[in-house]
Amino acid sequence: SVILSAGPDSPYYNEKNKAGSLYNEGWALVHMLQLSPEYVSKFREFLEAVQGGIDSAAALEKVYGKSVAAVEKDLQAYIRGNQFYVRPYPVKLTNAKENLSSQPAEPFDVKLALADLTNRPGKEAEAQRTFEELAREDPRRPEPWVNLGYLAWRRGQIPDAADALAKAYQLGDRSAGMLWDFGRLAERDRPADALRALNDLFRLEPQRMDVRLEIAALNLNAGRPGGAYSVLADVTRITADEAPRFFTLLASAQMQMGDRAGARAAVAKLAANVKTPEDRARVEQMQHYLEQADVPSPVATAAAAAPKDDAPGTNMESAPRLVRALPSGQRPPLLPSPEIDGSFIEFVCLEKSFKIVLDTAQGRKSFLISDPKQIVVVGRAGGKVDLNCGPQERPEHVKLEYAPMTAGADADGVLKILYFE
Repeated sequence: SVILSAGPDSPYYNEKNKAGSLYNEGWALVHMLQLSPEYVSKFREFLEAVQGGIDSAAALEKVYGKSVAAVEKDLQAYIRGNQFYVRPYPVKLTNAKENLSSQPAEPFDVKLALADLTNRPGKEAEAQRTFEELAREDPRRPEPWVNLGYLAWRRGQIPDAADALAKAYQLGDRSAGMLWDFGRLAERDRPADALRALNDLFRLEPQRMDVRLEIAALNLNAGRPGGAYSVLADVTRITADEAPRFFTLLASAQMQMGDRAGARAAVAKLAANVKTPEDRARVEQMQHYLEQADVPSPVATAAAAAPKDDAPGTNMESAPRLVRALPSGQRPPLLPSPEIDGSFIEFVCLEKSFKIVLDTAQGRKSFLISDPKQIVVVGRAGGKVDLNCGPQERPEHVKLEYAPMTAGADADGVLKILYFE
C-alpha cells in the first residue's frame, strides 16, 4: 500500500535508501500481474483502468475484486515460490538509421534547455535574468514565463507567480501541471482566470477529482451554485479522503439552490465520512441551517391559513386575506435555477421547438426551448438575439439557467435564461 500510494514527493522517490524498494517491489508486482496465470487474463484491463485515471489500489479492487492486502499476500507467495513465469514477445526491430534525420537545434531552444539545467536552488538570480532575456528574445514563447512563475513561487511572491503563469496561459501553454498550478494560484485574485484554466484541465483530464472539487469551489465562491452542482452531480465514486470536501461542496450547492432534500442527504453522507473536528463542526452548522430552513415563514403560514380559490362560499374578489408583511426591504426567498456555462456550438431547429447545444466541462449538453418568447436573454441589446439553425460558425461562451428534466429525456434541461458574456 505504501508503494502504490507513493507520489513524486514521497521519500520512496527521492531518498537513496528507500527508492530501491519502490522499483524492486514495483517490478515484482508487475511481473506477477502480467505473467502469473491467476492475474494475466485481466492485466490489460488493469492497465487501462490505471491509464484512465483510477487510483492503483482502486483499480486492483475493481478489476480483480481483491483488496491491496489480498494482492500483497499473493505477491509475497509469488516471490517466495519455486518458479517464475516467462513469455516470448515477438518484436520486429526496424533500422532506425534509415528513418531518422537530424537538424541543428534552434538557438532559443538551446538557451532554454541550458537555463533549465542551471535553474537550481542558490542560482535563482542567474535563472531570473536568463528567463527574462528569453522572454524578450521571443515574446511568443510561453516557456520563459512558466519558469519565471515558478521562480516567483519559490520566493513566496504569489501575485507575481500568478501574473507570470497567466502570461504563459495567454501564450498558449496548456500543459496539465501549469494549468493546475495557475488555477490554484489565481483563485484569490483572478478567480475567472482560475476557473478557465481549471476547466481546460478538466477537459484534458476529466477523471481528476481534485480538479472537479476546485471548479465546484470556485463556482460557489462566485455565487453560481448551479455550476458547482453540475460538475459534482455525475460523480459515482469517490475515495474516503475525498468524501468530506466533496459532500461539503455538494451540500452547499444544493442549499443555495433551494434543494433541501438533496442537501440533507449530502450532509448525512458528510456526517458518515467526517475525519476532523472541523468536518464535524461543519456538519452541525449545516444541519442547524437545514432545521431552521424547515421552520415555516410567517408568509407561508398565513398563505396556508388563507381560504383556497375553490373553497365553498368564498369569492376571490371580495374575500380579504391576511398576509403578514416582510420587514422593509426584504424579499421572499427565491429558489435559484441550476446553472451551467460553456461554448454555444449548435442551434437545433426541431418541428415545434428548438435546442441549444453547449460544449461544457462535463461534455456536450443540450437544452430545450419550447417557446422562444419565454426565454430571457441577457447581454445583448434589447434582450433579443437572432440565431441560425445548425452549428455556430463562431461559438460564443455563454452561461444559462435551466429547469432540469427527468432521467431519460432527450435534453438535459429546459432553458430559462441565456447569458451572453
